[in-house]
Amino acid sequence: MKNSSKTRQELVKEITLLRQRIKELERLETERKLAEEEQESLILHLKEALSQAKVLRGLLRICSSCKRIRNDDGGWEQMEEYIRNRAEVDFSHTYCPECARKLRSQLHQKE
Repeated sequence: MKNSSKTRQELVKEITLLRQRIKELERLETERKLAEEEQESLILHLKEALSQAKVLRGLLRICSSCKRIRNDDGGWEQMEEYIRNRAEVDFSHTYCPECARKLRSQLHQKE
């Protein structure tokens, strides 16, 4: 009978190994859940970023003189308005150094 059945010591060893395996599986399951939550958070963050990103693509038909842009309806819009409506940006106008020098020069010539 002793040959066919396991000894108490062998059973205790197997139970100990099974408990270790269960703990390892629980640890792995916890890590998997954390990784899944992190992945869901990343996906949500990327979706939010994509919803805020707008890209102008294609060929812009722009007037060489006044810089207005021809829209899809065939009308002409100021460049700032065209871009503002499609890219959710605002413009702050100023003069670059070269244009500022030219304007100052023109103002002094008129005086």
